[in-house]
Parts: sequence; C-alpha cells; structure tokens
Amino acid sequence: MRINAKLTVKNQEADAIIEFLINSRAYPNKELFLNPPHPDKIIFKDLFDDPKKITSQIKKLKKLIDNCLKNNKTIVVYGDYDADGVCATAIMWETLNNLKCAVFPFIPNRKTHGYGLSRQGIDEVIKKYNPALIVTVDNGITATEGVSYAKKKGVSVVITDHHNVPDKLPNANAIIHTTLVSGSGLSFFICKELEKEFKKNISHSDHLLLSAIGSIADLVPVVGPTRSLIVYGLKEAASINKYGLRLILGDKKEIGVIDIGYSIAPKINVFGRIGDAMDALRLICTKDYKRAYEIYLKSQKLSDTRKQLTNSAKYNIKPKINDNIVAVVSDDLDEGVIGLVAADCVKKYSKPAFVVCSSNGFYKGSVRSTLQVDCAKLLKQLNGFTLSSGGHKMAGGFLIEKENIDSFLKKANSQVLKFEKKDEYFVDVHMPINYSHLEFVKKILQLGPFGPGNETPVFASAGVIHEIIQMGKTKKHARIKIEDVGSYYDFVYFNGSDYTQDLKGQKVTLVYQLEIDSWGGVEKPMRKVISIV
Repeated sequence: MRINAKLTVKNQEADAIIEFLINSRAYPNKELFLNPPHPDKIIFKDLFDDPKKITSQIKKLKKLIDNCLKNNKTIVVYGDYDADGVCATAIMWETLNNLKCAVFPFIPNRKTHGYGLSRQGIDEVIKKYNPALIVTVDNGITATEGVSYAKKKGVSVVITDHHNVPDKLPNANAIIHTTLVSGSGLSFFICKELEKEFKKNISHSDHLLLSAIGSIADLVPVVGPTRSLIVYGLKEAASINKYGLRLILGDKKEIGVIDIGYSIAPKINVFGRIGDAMDALRLICTKDYKRAYEIYLKSQKLSDTRKQLTNSAKYNIKPKINDNIVAVVSDDLDEGVIGLVAADCVKKYSKPAFVVCSSNGFYKGSVRSTLQVDCAKLLKQLNGFTLSSGGHKMAGGFLIEKENIDSFLKKANSQVLKFEKKDEYFVDVHMPINYSHLEFVKKILQLGPFGPGNETPVFASAGVIHEIIQMGKTKKHARIKIEDVGSYYDFVYFNGSDYTQDLKGQKVTLVYQLEIDSWGGVEKPMRKVISIV
C-alpha cells in the first residue's frame, strides 16, 4: 500500500500547512469556518432548499398545535431510539410542554415496534394517549405507510426528519426536512422558530448541548449550521444543571467530540440497543436526582451487558469474507449489538460490513462502511431486495425477507465495486516529524471540532523504529520511539502492539493524527498512529 498525500511538505512554514488544511476542506468562508455564528443567529429558512415552502410548513405546524391547545387535544412527539432521536425527542417534548400543550413523548422499542413510524408504534400511542397530532423527530420521511395508517385513524402527522428523501414523500399534514443538520439539530431550530411564532420563551438552556450530542452521535457533517451547533453546544456543558445530564457528563466541565462519541452518546444509546430508550429520555430530562441516579445505574448495568453480548458475538460469529464486503448472518445475535459487531468487522477487515440477525420472522441488518463506500447510496441501490432501508454515509440499516438475504449480499458485493476503491492510504499532509511540535498541534486543534465533513487531519512521516514498548494491562497498546535525522519522537499505537513487534530497526512511514497529551499537567504532542506502512 502506498501513501497518497494531498500535500507533501519539505521546507514550508507551518502556517502554510494550516492554510492548506482550511482550503482543502472547500469551506467557502475561512472566517466563518474558524468563527462560526451562534445558532441563534442562523436564519431558519436558510436550512432549506425552498424557503417559501418551509415557511408554510411551520405555519401548518403552528396551526395544528394551536388547535390542540384550544381543544385540549393530545400531542405525541414520536422519536427514535438512538442518541440523536432521544435528544431530538427531549428538545421537542420539553418545548411543547412549556407551551402548556398536553404532550407526551414516545420512543419505539427496537424489538417490539421496530424502527420509525410503524403500525405497532401508532397503535400503542393511540391506545395510551389518543393523540390528535403526532410530530415525528429524527424519523418519518420514509414512513409512507405509517403516515397513511395514522391519518386513517384520525391522527394528523407532522414529519421532522433529516434522513435521505425517498422517491415518494409520505402524505403528511406538514413536512419539515433538511439534511444540513441532525434530527436533534432540526428539533432545536424548529423549536426556536416556534418561539417566534408563539412569542414565548419556551426552549431550555440545555437544548443546544443536546443538539450537539445528537449531531456528533449521528455522524452528521461538521460544517455549516451543524458546526455552529457543536461549537456552541459543547460550551454549554459547564453550565448544565439537570441531574441526569450531569451524571452522563461526569466530572468534566469541558467536553469534546471524542467525549461524546466514545463516552456520552454510548450511555444514551445503550438503552435503545438492549433496553428501553424511554429510560434514556427520562435520564436526560428528569429534575429528580434520585430518579436520575437510579436510571444512570441502570445504564451502567446495561453497558456491562452490552459489552458481554458484543464480546461474545465477536468471538462466536463466523464472518464470510467476500471480495468486497464482510457478511455475518446469524439467528443467535441480539439485534441491539449488530451495529457494534459491524463496526468491529470494518475495523478488522477494512471492508463494508453487513451484520444480520433474526427479528420477528425477518432478517434485520446493520451496515457499517469504509470512507470509500457510501452506505446510504449503497442501500438505495439494493432497495429492490429490502422491505425497508435507510441510513447515512457511514452507517445504515435494513429489513429483509429471509429468503432474499443471499441474493441481497451477492448483489451488495458486486455493487461495492462501483465505488472508488484503490490500494492507497490517503493522508492530508506528508511531512517531516519535526513539524509535529506542540505549537503546531495547538494550531491544528483550532480547526476543530472534527468529524465527518471536517475530518481530523491525517499526517504521514517517515522514520526508523528505534524502540517499541508494550503498554496497558493487556499489553495490547504500543509506545513507539522513532528516529529521524538524529532526533527521537514518541508515537502511541492503540491496539497496535501485535502489529509492531517485528518492526524494530526498520524504516517505516507512520500514518497518524495529532492531539495534546496533558497527563501530569505537562502538555506535549500526542502522535496517535492509525497505520504503519
């Protein structure tokens, strides 16, 4: 495998690298990139392709809410069981509750109701709440059958969603859709617009943080309005007073994208994976400390169970390694962990992974992908085989008749070839290691927060491996000392101990990302190895 660098540096100034990284992201305005506007200053209509139409949709939503207020009718906020859906539900439900609406949140159970606005879910909300209006958040744009079913039952439906639009839209009373923000981000902006429509202060101070959590958890591109939500949402962490959110955040007053992606979001997601996502909603919304603590303890127990299930699945599954994909089909897998198993397969085999389990007489599948293959586009090309499907660039899901799974996977294997795939490792900058000093790293981090659309810069540097030290309780991590032009530099390779033991003394090219290590109160560069070529 060879290194393909967008920029190769020999004698340039470090600031030229920073300038290149900004320009290479094709962001139209450098100043807006470095200093995005506060979400309160973003014009709502600018989030949509048709500003006039979206104004009419907001008016329709307001009219439906007004009707429920005047006639004491019930509203149900119908969410989704992942972190983005839970955060979106909290934002919309609390806002409508502040309007004094008779409003109830509902998040479908993964196993009982399935994904989205399903008949089973609609039947349950009618039985429990008898709503006049259902407002979906983070779902609904593909729910043609669900919307028709609800309306036949006498329930109006307003869809708010950010997922890809199907060829035929549902016949909802109103549709508010954009792909520029997450489900929680869209809820945030809609609720701010409702504040203007009703001329009341009805939003919560923590809603900006919730929209940031949902955006990061859902891997929404960190550009434009989403960048604003994340930049300013992360700053709200220090002032959060809700007990459940405080427990989820831990002792940290400052949090970053990595904290949300690897610690905070999983604590929310675990309920939807193997428990009841309504508990996640209760955790982030409750004003009762005792209740918050009880639910938080439940999340820890569920996390332990999820780890056991995932580890068991990793050891027991027998993946089928095809030319272009990895496939796992098992009747024994818990559907709450198939996404985690798929992600592990991608990491292990560097190919798109399809992990499938039995679910109510069908097969339910989770897809995780590489940077070269767009999950959403791939699933759309395969929708002739599936009962339903959807997702984003890096992740997706589908439901399929069991007898169609072999044909589906065979077609998937061939379709992946249509996406760009080369035996190259793409990096942003190939440079001498001595560029990666502390001040340079600080300038790099000013380009954050990083995520899809504003990926963490990847660097490549050549050198000779002088020393390898195993790290961690299980010795699976490695600290590598690299010599280059008479100087020595430390790198860390998490989970890389097995790959490095035979490389001592060899000249290699390290592919890595840069962070700051503040352990012991002393700042120094952390060079995190992704791969060694």
